[in-house]
Amino acid sequence: SGNAQLEALVAVLDHMGFETGVDLYKVLDAGDLAESLLLEIMPTTSSTSIVSGLSGVFSGFLRPVTRIASEYDVDPRDVLFELGRRGVVAGQEDLILEVAQDLAKGRANGN
Repeated sequence: SGNAQLEALVAVLDHMGFETGVDLYKVLDAGDLAESLLLEIMPTTSSTSIVSGLSGVFSGFLRPVTRIASEYDVDPRDVLFELGRRGVVAGQEDLILEVAQDLAKGRANGN
């Protein structure tokens, strides 16, 4: 699930014969302009983004999960799976720290 990229949607609808009233080249140009002005880095698929999706954890958690997991020397994928098990939702970023601490304690106790 997610948002459809407008220029891709217009291109597909146009290809399928739907009359959108949108100039495909203009919407493609607008997409190129937005990309050049707004994107600092191109989106990629990483192991943590895959685990984020598998565990049902909001992708906005990826940066803080990665940072906090590094601070506690735990695997960010383990943090994401545990956050998913706990049913975390946006706004519950404080649980990232709690989970990382719990995982670090478990490792220290031999679990």
